[in-house]
Amino acid sequence: MNIKICFIFLIFLITVASGLAPIKYKKLKENQNLLGIANTFSGGVFLAIAFVHIIPETSNNYYMLILKANEVLTKKPMIEYKMEDGVAV
Repeated sequence: MNIKICFIFLIFLITVASGLAPIKYKKLKENQNLLGIANTFSGGVFLAIAFVHIIPETSNNYYMLILKANEVLTKKPMIEYKMEDGVAV
């Protein structure tokens, strides 16, 4: 658990530094290639959070809710399909 918290803060600090660097340094603001790389990195952080943390936790909660309601589970991963559609939009 401690290593997870350390990595959360590490990713947060890298993201903040990447976001504030163009504001602080004028040369970075004018360099379109570097801004593109920083934009791509920040977008990748958001996608990684969605795919690695939010989607598995949501699907687990969904299936636990179905089990509590004593409904029959299908073999198809329905919640994953729904979330995949939401990401695709």
